[in-house]
Formats: sequence, C-alpha cells, structure tokens
Amino acid sequence: MTRRNITRGLSLLLGLGMVFIGTRFLLAPRLGAEGYGVFAPRRCTVLLPLR
Repeated sequence: MTRRNITRGLSLLLGLGMVFIGTRFLLAPRLGAEGYGVFAPRRCTVLLPLR
C-alpha cells in the first residue's frame, strides 16, 4: 500500500464517522447526545426535535 492510499482510507473512515455521528444527532437528538455522554435535563428545548 502506498502512503496516498493509506491517507485516503483514513480520510474516508474519518468522514464516514462524522456522517454517522451527524445522522445520529439529526434522527434522535436526545439519544445521540446521551450516547456520547452529554446528558440534558428532561425539559431541555435545545435537544428536542422540531415539530
């Protein structure tokens, strides 16, 4: 493997991880936040989905 292939592979892995985390927060903000150790109060309006 060349250095360029390794760099591209790591960039792809990092990008996919960022997309996964972003999608998780968009679909279920409270669960997404709690999964990463951010605990919000029950009546927090910032993490509630828009209606």
